[in-house]
Amino acid sequence: MKNLYINGCSFSAGNNLPIEETWGYKLADKLNLKLYAEATNSQSMKGICFSSTLHLLDLDPKDTLVVIGTTWHDRRHILIDDSIISLTPSDIGGITEPIKLPQKYSISRKLTSPYYNTTDNPEKIERLSGQLNKNNAAHFKAYNQKRLSIIESLKDSKYDLHRSSEYLYDIINLQNYLKVNNYRYEIVFFQKNHNLEGEIADKLRDKLDYTHISNIDVKSDYPFNKTPLFESHPSSVHCTQIAEILYNKFNNE
Repeated sequence: MKNLYINGCSFSAGNNLPIEETWGYKLADKLNLKLYAEATNSQSMKGICFSSTLHLLDLDPKDTLVVIGTTWHDRRHILIDDSIISLTPSDIGGITEPIKLPQKYSISRKLTSPYYNTTDNPEKIERLSGQLNKNNAAHFKAYNQKRLSIIESLKDSKYDLHRSSEYLYDIINLQNYLKVNNYRYEIVFFQKNHNLEGEIADKLRDKLDYTHISNIDVKSDYPFNKTPLFESHPSSVHCTQIAEILYNKFNNE
């Protein structure tokens, strides 16, 4: 094993933590593996699954351990040029002017690419960010069309049920992809999204492979409830504990 591939949202990216303090970095260090840190703040589950499957085409399954952190089911994304720009519920109603859109474009917050990993191409993702800002008016038009379509879909009384089912479906598809291609992997649930309600969600939840799922609730679970108070995201201390939990699981498999 040579590589550790990480993808997810801010709980996996570390939010505002230095890379050396994230659980992905600490886990790679414990396992003595090269880290591919592809998690980005605010990613949707579909965006995580889409980018992960394409990134992994360039990594040999025999040499690559994969850990995917889940996100929230109501997040969405839009493909613009070579990039994925993430949309959270607050974004949907909050950005209505082109001049404000570049605030979303950075390599650590809400911008990623499914077509190349940023670990080996940091300069390319920087150029992509600049390209998106340069073509801001055209990108805002595409962004705003997506934003308005989501606002319209919110009128559907079954919106949450549909989103819950789609969220679980994406995770099942990712698990199947990883199994078929013989990757050693783990899915980490940082929230209770796999307990989402709905008849279809119930059926899909039964299809999850729980042997490769870790539930890590940093708000209340041991050993996190013995450490400093949780403040919106895992702290450096929490990341050390998350890395230890995953390290022990891989060693016991």
